[in-house]
Amino acid sequence: MKKIAALRALTVAVMGLATASVAQMTSHTLRHYFISNAVMSGVDLLTIAKWDGNSSTKMIEETYGHLSPEYRARQMLKVNVGTVSVPSSA
Repeated sequence: MKKIAALRALTVAVMGLATASVAQMTSHTLRHYFISNAVMSGVDLLTIAKWDGNSSTKMIEETYGHLSPEYRARQMLKVNVGTVSVPSSA
C-alpha cells in the first residue's frame, strides 16, 4: 500500500495532476506510467525489471521496448529517405 501511495505522490508531482484525477488512477495505471517513463528516460531494462519484481527483462522488452530511445533510433534507421533534390528556381 505504501508503494501505491508513493507512486500517486510521484504522479502528482511529475504530472501536476489534480488530486481528484490521481484518486481515480489504478495501481496498474501508475505502474505502467512509471515503467514507461523509466524506459523512455533510458534506464536499463534489467534495473526496471528488478524494480518491477521480475527476474528477467522479457516482459519489459515485449511491453515497453518500443519506448526506449535506442529502439526508436533503430527504427528510424530503417526509413530510407534517400537523396532529395530540390529544383533550383531560375
